[in-house]
Amino acid sequence: MILTELKQYIDEQGRVERITLAKKFSMSEDGVDAMLELWVKKGKLTRELIGCDKTQCCQEAERVWYRPVYQNELMTTYIR
Repeated sequence: MILTELKQYIDEQGRVERITLAKKFSMSEDGVDAMLELWVKKGKLTRELIGCDKTQCCQEAERVWYRPVYQNELMTTYIR
């Protein structure tokens, strides 16, 4: 199943940009976000939003990265 393949790829790579996942799995970036939302909600992956600041809405983040959440850390969304 592609959902498991996406997570496995992120686990292997450590940190992967959304656009890279979209190209590798032949999907749209919105499709990647929708599929990985399940893993984010379960606390297995975290999302890093890059390009957000006081004047920008993070829905329009320039770059989005996904990475695994390790056993000894809290699940968070990073905004830079």
